[in-house]
Amino acid sequence: MPIKAKRILIFGGAGFLGRAIVARLAKDGHEILIGTRTPNYHLRVQQLGDIGQITLVRTNPLDPESYRPLLSGVGAVINLIGTFAHSRKLPMAEVHANSAGKLARHLTDRGIENLVHFSAFGASLSARSLYGKTKYMGENAVRELLPTATILRPSVVFGAEDQFYNRFARMANISPVVAVPKLERGLLYPVHVGDVAEVVARVIAERRSGSFDLLGPVATTLEQVVRDVVRWTGHKRILVPVEKSVLELAAYFMQLMPNPMLTVDQLRTLEESSSGPLCGDFAQFAISPQYPADIVPEYLRMYRCNN
Repeated sequence: MPIKAKRILIFGGAGFLGRAIVARLAKDGHEILIGTRTPNYHLRVQQLGDIGQITLVRTNPLDPESYRPLLSGVGAVINLIGTFAHSRKLPMAEVHANSAGKLARHLTDRGIENLVHFSAFGASLSARSLYGKTKYMGENAVRELLPTATILRPSVVFGAEDQFYNRFARMANISPVVAVPKLERGLLYPVHVGDVAEVVARVIAERRSGSFDLLGPVATTLEQVVRDVVRWTGHKRILVPVEKSVLELAAYFMQLMPNPMLTVDQLRTLEESSSGPLCGDFAQFAISPQYPADIVPEYLRMYRCNN
């Protein structure tokens, strides 16, 4: 059955996950508006579709007055807004929770029922991390104001341009000693960016609603991820286990820098990740998620010692 093309507004469409979603939706013929504060910095995203199919619009996702005029004629909205860096200027509660509630309220007023809102696997009101707590507050606000919305809760997302496996590969590429984080708990279910984008495409096409955990087919730890990266890049490195207390101290000072590699809250997020069934809710979309071992070594080839 042919897919009915829609006009779709996406917040966060120029980011790593956003670009994959934009490219996948463009294949289905949708007209895509990307709301961003800095459209001139993201012009390359327009190359993911046909001429005129993808439009970058200057807007502030946290300010309803800036995006309200864009809602005319929109058939679906995708909210990818999120941050790991809490600040007085951009508090996580505003980014993850308050803005999500405002968006859901405006969509309700306009009669737009199709909202795809991205939360995070393990988000909970009882989370120790501010990230996990405010992400839960955001998805809860969306559920209350717009029951027809779809909540997607992915684990860590990987792909050729990710800031996860690539980050550890860069570290292994330049340093003879690689720190191996030793956390007491915290499971990760890395999920491929293309699989997440496919879920979004099917949600839009089938008007699916509800909450879905998007988990990969393997459960791993941050320690194992680092060991895998070193092995896949072929480097002979000295692996030094680093205890949680040392990681917390390092994260405390890192978070004082612009674009920190690690913050205390990120560390808490990694440690409190919940456990869940392998592959999560992908079966409900008839999708078999891809294994990191089948994909990651290929895009880490640039870091190999004998490339």
